Amino acid sequence: MQMLAVQAGIAIGNAQRYQNEKQRSELMGRRSETLVRLTDVSYSLGHDQPLDQALQIIARGIRDATPFRVVLMSTLESDTDQLRRVTGIGLPQETMNELLSRKQPLASVQQLMRPEFKISHSYFIPADQTPVMPPDLHKVTLDVNAPQTKTSNSWDAEDFLIIPLENAEGQIVGLISLDDPSNGLRPDIATIESIEVFASQAALLINNTMRQGDLRGRIDSLSSALNRQQKLLDVAKNDLPILLRKDLEQTISLHNLDRRAQRVRAGLAITESVSRQLDATSALSALGRETLTQLGMSVALVAENTLEGPRLTHILGSLPRSTNVDALFGQRNPLRAILQNGHSVLIPNLDEDDEWRDSTLLTSLRAKSVICLPILVENKPVAAMLATSPEPMQSFTDEDRQVYTQISQQTSLILQNISLLNQTRRRLDEVNLLLDFSRQLSGMEADAIVKSLLDSARRVIQTAHAGAVLVWNQKNELLTPRAVSGYADNESMLKINYRLGEALPGNAFLQKRARRVDEINFARDYNLSAENLSYYRQATGGRLPVSSLLVPIVSNEQNLGLLVLDNFNTTGAFRAEDEALLVSLAQQVALSMDNLRLVRDTQERAGQLQALNDASASLTSSLSSDQLINTLLDQLRPILPYDTATLWLREKDRLTVASTHGFSDVEQRLGLSISVADSALFKEMGQTGQPILVKDVREDPRFPPVEAPRLSWLGIPLVSKGEMVGVLAVEKWQANYFTREQVQVGLTFASQSAVSLDNARLYEDSV
Repeated sequence: MQMLAVQAGIAIGNAQRYQNEKQRSELMGRRSETLVRLTDVSYSLGHDQPLDQALQIIARGIRDATPFRVVLMSTLESDTDQLRRVTGIGLPQETMNELLSRKQPLASVQQLMRPEFKISHSYFIPADQTPVMPPDLHKVTLDVNAPQTKTSNSWDAEDFLIIPLENAEGQIVGLISLDDPSNGLRPDIATIESIEVFASQAALLINNTMRQGDLRGRIDSLSSALNRQQKLLDVAKNDLPILLRKDLEQTISLHNLDRRAQRVRAGLAITESVSRQLDATSALSALGRETLTQLGMSVALVAENTLEGPRLTHILGSLPRSTNVDALFGQRNPLRAILQNGHSVLIPNLDEDDEWRDSTLLTSLRAKSVICLPILVENKPVAAMLATSPEPMQSFTDEDRQVYTQISQQTSLILQNISLLNQTRRRLDEVNLLLDFSRQLSGMEADAIVKSLLDSARRVIQTAHAGAVLVWNQKNELLTPRAVSGYADNESMLKINYRLGEALPGNAFLQKRARRVDEINFARDYNLSAENLSYYRQATGGRLPVSSLLVPIVSNEQNLGLLVLDNFNTTGAFRAEDEALLVSLAQQVALSMDNLRLVRDTQERAGQLQALNDASASLTSSLSSDQLINTLLDQLRPILPYDTATLWLREKDRLTVASTHGFSDVEQRLGLSISVADSALFKEMGQTGQPILVKDVREDPRFPPVEAPRLSWLGIPLVSKGEMVGVLAVEKWQANYFTREQVQVGLTFASQSAVSLDNARLYEDSV
């Protein structure tokens, strides 16, 4: 009997191999026939052939290479998004005329292109699964001879087979519809692949035709533009005398513009020289010096507003002998006047100016023209420059006045920047004192980092009586204190957690920007629960903060935490400089905490991947389905931590519990069975093949209310060959426990498990 069984096994194996080779031979023959038909179609397509004729040749090729006797080709009208039928094969002329006269919206056709109907790049919609047809979708049902013995693979007159034609960008440019197969069968994958070969050629043909049309339109447009230019040239020849006269006028205008441009260049040279200076005194000296050089003036005086009053600081140029400028500066003159009112004084000819003609200072300087410009910082005159020339100047135009105004404004801006730079240098000196803080962060853990931040902040900001550093807990969505100092009872302050937007800390954290609160309104700013309010009063010893400074810890637009400093005595205790300094410290802390998080995530990810590799090796090495089922949940725990886990295996339309972990009633649960359709969760996973994550079962209507539920639930389908063969369901007591990364790793494990179970069953069936 054993020998007979061996011989029977060999015979069965030989028969199977013969059937496989026969099917492979038939497939190769069909593909060879497809290539022959494709070659014939390629030879038949002409260069200047109309699109409908070319598509008809391709349609005949599809008919000859496949069983389908009816082929209908449509193209997309890009301006209306309507599919227009252009040609067809195998249809009565009356039916063809009806089809050619009707158009279909592309959006309506795309409603049929659902993922569940997609085979390769084509869509086969069985008659018994056809969705509700849009009312604007036009179709014609052919009188197809149904086979006498109808099977599940028989072609139905209501079946749809459509192949979208796409260009290189993936945009639909046409559609192929097929019907009436000669063999009366629904298409297999080889037939669909043959059709898609012709579809690719049709899509390329339609796309090239559309591009040729665009190019022809561009050529016509360019030709029309060329003709217009030629006509304009002919008109220009007739208008040459007029153009010459206009050219002369433009030459005169250019001369005037050149003169103005010289003043503009002079103004730019002056401001450029001033901008290179590093302090206010050098900048004002450069202003006077460059004004003499660039504008051709003879004398320049610079004065500043000081606490003691206006003071002459720079005297430049060629002064007349025996002229005591310091003595004359105390009398009424334009320089002293604009130090008070901040308005420019521009005098092209002093003899014609009634206001300043008799000024003693200008008379002593033998001035005939005057330029006097104010220097404003925060709209207040801080300095002024007076330049004189012994010769009158041409009358100032509006453009000239604008140039001088620009010189004044640019110099004012430069002086303001120098002032800000000096302030920045002072702030940098303060920051340098705190650089040790950033060096200390290297190698610290998160708790040590936040404690160092709080200690450094309180040491630098002397007005901070107490403070706390709160860190965002992503899973619980709470701001949790991690470091507290300076309060009467620091332990009580550590018990206060803030929700997003709750009270002053939660609101500052939500807004992601530092906030100085000069005066705390405790009832408004700390609207806490009774328990937290009790903790807060206990922490502060009954005292309430008067002013606060809150600085968020933000990295790459992600909120990590919040620094809170409180003052219990003074309103407005914190300055803008304090805020800027703490923002810098918070940024350093954010970077360090982000780096720690990345290192921790990398280590966790590496551990998960190692566990996944170990599990994969174990799964692939076992060919016993019972062994796999019994060890599957044990191998899952290092990859995806859980409190309870259940392995459901599918048999037809039912899921049965095959293995459990973490339950007290394991024996009662094993063997439990449920219909896939009766569970909304299992039904959804069966349809989509995607895992389902429930962060809190109390907020999900698909879970019935129970006492003390496990709050986090994760279901991962076991999918093999596109079909759900089982489900891994894991639970944790904490809400919001599972992350997207854990879901992805669990899905990878589930995929490997499904394949291993399938392989084990195939092996057991073959033995």
